[in-house]
Amino acid sequence: MSTLTWNLNRGKCSKLNSFDKDIIAASGTPLTIKGQTTIDLRINEKTYPITTVVADIDGDIILGLDLFKRYQCHIDLESEKIRINGDNCILTGQGTSGCYRVVVSEKVQIPARTEIIVPAEVSGTDKIKENLCIIEPTLK
Repeated sequence: MSTLTWNLNRGKCSKLNSFDKDIIAASGTPLTIKGQTTIDLRINEKTYPITTVVADIDGDIILGLDLFKRYQCHIDLESEKIRINGDNCILTGQGTSGCYRVVVSEKVQIPARTEIIVPAEVSGTDKIKENLCIIEPTLK
């Protein structure tokens, strides 16, 4: 759970307890952990008690594998639904999707099945509004 979400819902959560493990973000940087708490997650008028870590993350909350196992969750991306204990919940996206031309200043060869970080710019008048994005190649 994000620190912002915790602060907005502090009165609805149990006491913040210490959490002594390190969590590393997908970017490889350690997260700043505030603690651990128990909350009642409400989905489709049903309540699911969960224990969550409060950390400085961008999203409201990240649902973990423990929740998916405990409540027999199944994600169906084709129908854009998640099933929790047999009940369907419609998935909704936030943010924007876009298609942008990305330009690198020099030729870069990326070996198969590898990743590489290269300096690049988005050309044109439209700019990416998010600070983080994924660039995928197009086939010629």
